[in-house]
Amino acid sequence: MLGPSLMWGADAALVGIAAAVPRVTVDLLDAWLAGRYRDFVATALRADALGALVFRAPVDTYVQRMAWLAAWEGRLPRSLCHDPMGTTEDEGRFLAAAKEIVELPDR
Repeated sequence: MLGPSLMWGADAALVGIAAAVPRVTVDLLDAWLAGRYRDFVATALRADALGALVFRAPVDTYVQRMAWLAAWEGRLPRSLCHDPMGTTEDEGRFLAAAKEIVELPDR
């Protein structure tokens, strides 16, 4: 919803996922502010895909998925990134899907 929010006139947003993976949000805002609308739309689709990956059922385990992202990005020590009430989902599979969304071809 960040992309549409900017298009509807927002000039700020509270973006929780940016705490773990800021580069998608930064890329989105940079493209919008620079008037690079093709890049903006492409990056908004990436942001939406990342949100759908993190905030999917079971929603109550999104904390674990956010922790995995934060560890992958080096924002939290790995030792702090385990939610004992978290998920039985495979971390490697989740991170592989996240990397496909987050990483641009030239990175």
